[in-house]
Amino acid sequence: LRRSEAYLSEAQKLSHTGSFGWEGCSGGIYWSPETFRIFEYEPTTKVTVELVLQRTHPEDRSSMEQVIERVSRAKTEFDFEHRLLMPDGSVKYLRIVGRPSGEESGGLEFVGAVTDVTAAKQAEKQLRRSEESLLEAQRLSHTGSWRRDIASRAVIVSPEIHRIFGTSPDENISKTDFWFNRIHPEDRKRTQELFEGSKIDKTDYEADYRIVLPDGAIKHLHSVGHPVLNESGDLVEFVGTLMDVTVAKQAEEKIRQSERELRQLLDLSPQIIAEFGPDGRPLYNNQAALDYHGMTLEEWRSADLNRLFHPQDAERVKIEAPSKFLSGSPYEIEVRLRRRDGQYRWFLFRYKPILDEQGRLTQ
Repeated sequence: LRRSEAYLSEAQKLSHTGSFGWEGCSGGIYWSPETFRIFEYEPTTKVTVELVLQRTHPEDRSSMEQVIERVSRAKTEFDFEHRLLMPDGSVKYLRIVGRPSGEESGGLEFVGAVTDVTAAKQAEKQLRRSEESLLEAQRLSHTGSWRRDIASRAVIVSPEIHRIFGTSPDENISKTDFWFNRIHPEDRKRTQELFEGSKIDKTDYEADYRIVLPDGAIKHLHSVGHPVLNESGDLVEFVGTLMDVTVAKQAEEKIRQSERELRQLLDLSPQIIAEFGPDGRPLYNNQAALDYHGMTLEEWRSADLNRLFHPQDAERVKIEAPSKFLSGSPYEIEVRLRRRDGQYRWFLFRYKPILDEQGRLTQ
């Protein structure tokens, strides 16, 4: 018997689970050593209902009194959780389970267990915080996550995916067909082939494509997928992310449109307008200049530009230009340029350096 009690006591200590007995008639309460350790009372302490309530968290005290009253009256099994507020200000989470047990004398007592579930509750709260942080990060970055089970073909998504696709959380969007049907017709075949190829090869994939919403609106998405294999190397699921990059794509298109409009303005200008890299490498020349020289942009970029100057000016340009480029200083120079018919005409060149935030020459 002593050996069994020692085993039980050690098992309770290891599992943070104590036992108790509660005599309904006399109100006497028995605690095992682990229960005393959980409540942080000395083993010699006389246990009463008032003592239990005294250590119960103030916010849970009323519900605890209701449970005690209910089980005393109904004499039923019980299973509930509540908190303890310890003398040092820390909080413990307990799970209490019990059931009535009849005595030969006709009296009634309750026997049960008290489990300290604080570590599990803290881990659960931390997990919830992590999930909430992840969901908030997804919302802020317009990035949703998804999982696709290979066997069932079912798709599980995060809430941000619903926002991206304009669906409600209670809609059934677990079918693969739903996702492919939403892809823009011009992008659908390419995207499907990419995904199927990654599934066969068990490799990561990355894709940019458009989706069409029911109201006709178009969104640009960036998708990344990763295969998950079991111990045998078989593909069991794909996990990945979907990022709504519509705003970025629209901004890129605006920039490209602005660049096109700027190029058109430059090409219409009667002046020669050129752009060079920090090493003097030719990058751009407007149409007026190309027409003057009778060259294409590619030919001008690869040409020996010194040969376009008058022989009497070429040496001066060759000496002055590099030092001016390297210094990043604006300068002017008058030179003669050869026209496509071989004639030379005088030009006033004005060079202006473009510097970055660190003062380095960029063009």
